[in-house]
Amino acid sequence: MDKKKLLDYVPPQYKPVTEIYDPSISYNFPFILKPNKCTGLSKGVAIIKSQKQLHDYLQTNKGELVIQQYIDSKYEVGILYEKNPLSNKGNIISIIERKFTPGEILVPFEISYDDKDNIEMTKTMRNFYDRFVDLTPYKTEHLERVIQKISSGIPEFNVGRYDIRCNSLEELMEGKNFYILEVNGCVGLDLRKDLYFFIDPRSVLIQLRFVCIRFFYGLLNIFTLRGTNPLVMFQAYYNAFTCEDWESYLSCK
Repeated sequence: MDKKKLLDYVPPQYKPVTEIYDPSISYNFPFILKPNKCTGLSKGVAIIKSQKQLHDYLQTNKGELVIQQYIDSKYEVGILYEKNPLSNKGNIISIIERKFTPGEILVPFEISYDDKDNIEMTKTMRNFYDRFVDLTPYKTEHLERVIQKISSGIPEFNVGRYDIRCNSLEELMEGKNFYILEVNGCVGLDLRKDLYFFIDPRSVLIQLRFVCIRFFYGLLNIFTLRGTNPLVMFQAYYNAFTCEDWESYLSCK
């Protein structure tokens, strides 16, 4: 789950400048810092605007970090891509706009305890589900072609989600003037689930489909002898455990 390596496969015109952070170099503010691994649910992602923020960030975030050019754009969009391992062509499954800033973690509820240790579940933000907009009906052949071309350049990339920033949704649908911030592999979730309350049957069905497709494609890889080297698989499990990234347990082919 090396974010930098995955992003290296993306053509330069479709991504911000991204490199491994070197503490001996003085970078121009603002910029994005995030762990090269263990970035599930935006954990450790932050906009750094000053030397103090940089100092505070480095005190709590250890290990290999990625520094990324800050893209000050109007929209953030997640594009889910899937390709049957037996096919040469994939499809865009969903396009979801997310209305929040990098590093902000969206959760619909927060569990807390009162003075008598009674559990309370409170809403942490208003209109949580209104902060996701389904743009899937507006996808175009232009965008499909560009995403397919980018995906075909990533070895064995059959399923995953692109996190994208752009200033114009119209241009995005034309397949131009957008930046891919991250390439998420198998555990790149289908953001359509966040259009609905988490116990809504539609949300449950979207997540069930997500898991089933990944198991099915994984079985196809095994039967066609294109599965992942077992050593790589165990390394992925180890990374998931050390990152406390439990969703990654579903990521191995």
